[in-house]
Amino acid sequence: VAVLAGGWSAPPHVTAVAEAAGGIDALDAALRGWIDGRDRAALDRLPREAADRIRVMLAAGSASRRNPRLVPKLGGRTLCLDLME
Repeated sequence: VAVLAGGWSAPPHVTAVAEAAGGIDALDAALRGWIDGRDRAALDRLPREAADRIRVMLAAGSASRRNPRLVPKLGGRTLCLDLME
């Protein structure tokens, strides 16, 4: 996406973490490896400060991964469904 868009943008705290990790590509690769479960040591290969910060950020949002929410399928029959009772 970054190549197609000519770059990337993010909130300042995400940009700071990406810079500390060695760039957005390094951060993206580490997160992909860690999140999909194929490479649980991926964060350990980042600079220690960046890895520690990422772990704190992941822990802060862990409830959303422990308790996934059901997202209803939207289709033609669901339009205005919330308006009908």
